[in-house]
Amino acid sequence: MKYRSFEISFNKRLSHGWQLGGSVNLSKAEGNYPVSYASWTTLGAFSSANSFVNSYGEMPYSRPVLIKLFGTYNLPYGLMFSFFYQQIDGSPWGRTVTVRPPAEWAEANNAATYGYRIYVEKPGTRRNEAFDSLDLRLQKDFNLGPGKLGLYVDIFNLLGAYTLNISKNPGGTWSPADENSTEGVYTPGSTGLRGFSGSRLIKFSVLFRF
Repeated sequence: MKYRSFEISFNKRLSHGWQLGGSVNLSKAEGNYPVSYASWTTLGAFSSANSFVNSYGEMPYSRPVLIKLFGTYNLPYGLMFSFFYQQIDGSPWGRTVTVRPPAEWAEANNAATYGYRIYVEKPGTRRNEAFDSLDLRLQKDFNLGPGKLGLYVDIFNLLGAYTLNISKNPGGTWSPADENSTEGVYTPGSTGLRGFSGSRLIKFSVLFRF
């Protein structure tokens, strides 16, 4: 695996009632074997040369652009406002197909007729949707006896970012008529929406400090 990264960051510390920070990270992670895999014995990696057909490309966790911004501001009437924003590129992927060898060829070569999935595009040829998120907080402290009473309003995912679980890869099965043949039968797999996740959350909190 090869990982390259270039990052620019800045941080203005809290003074004169405000602070601001952030970073922009440009990176790329390429290889043919995700290091998150625990064992080749359980997942079959390295057990077949087919594992490396078009497999060199972006790793599943590669995110070429990652932006973060955060800040805090003292507003009039003792109010304090804070925010945290992040933008993350979508995950990479490439189309695959399951190849099933002809029965006659398998018998002649003493091979099993099991199908084997290979990439027809290198990973990273396509990319899922990017993710944008913005969280806000507004707070107010009151002196109360020996301590302070804090009132907080938090808004998580103000932009309403969500993740769609969509099967975009038609996958399917390719059954060639013979060895090294371009003739055969292709049966496409199913695509479509499988589900989604993501919600906007407003949270009210009370905290007493002493």
